[in-house]
Amino acid sequence: AGIRVAYNFACRAFHRVVPLEILCANCSIPKYEPVRWKKTYKIVTTNYIANGGDGFTFDTDVKKETEGAIDNEVVTEYIRKMSPIKQAEEGRVVMYNNKRPAGATSGGLYPADQSQG
Repeated sequence: AGIRVAYNFACRAFHRVVPLEILCANCSIPKYEPVRWKKTYKIVTTNYIANGGDGFTFDTDVKKETEGAIDNEVVTEYIRKMSPIKQAEEGRVVMYNNKRPAGATSGGLYPADQSQG
């Protein structure tokens, strides 16, 4: 939540994010703004992502803080309390020039240039 991203698979690796926007934390009216590469942002993520389980690692100068409950415990408790969970389609992730069939990604994302059927 709070991030909007588009990937263009026609671009070479490490240049495919076009653009990356983040929800303004200090705006009186919520709006997305471009990520500023020299700015420091606080994020919340899973241990899997934080520890490079997705194949990407954080820079060595990134300060990692671990507080509170373990991520899978928080998600499990949220699902237990809030079920059934209904989420609106928000369009926060868009993919262009993706050659895989629509819906083929493990996360259930659909490329922008293909029908969702």
